[in-house]
Amino acid sequence: MEEAWKNFAATGKVNDYLRFCEEREKRETEPDGNKPDSDGDGFECHADWRL
Repeated sequence: MEEAWKNFAATGKVNDYLRFCEEREKRETEPDGNKPDSDGDGFECHADWRL
């Protein structure tokens, strides 16, 4: 994934960016084919706890 980003940063081509996105998507998908439940902030759900 890092190599794909470096390639895009060097060329600025849309196709290189799309290749980076594909590799990122593969990495974000768990081995069983499911996406992780986390939103990236460490929480697995979105409860509204505002007062």
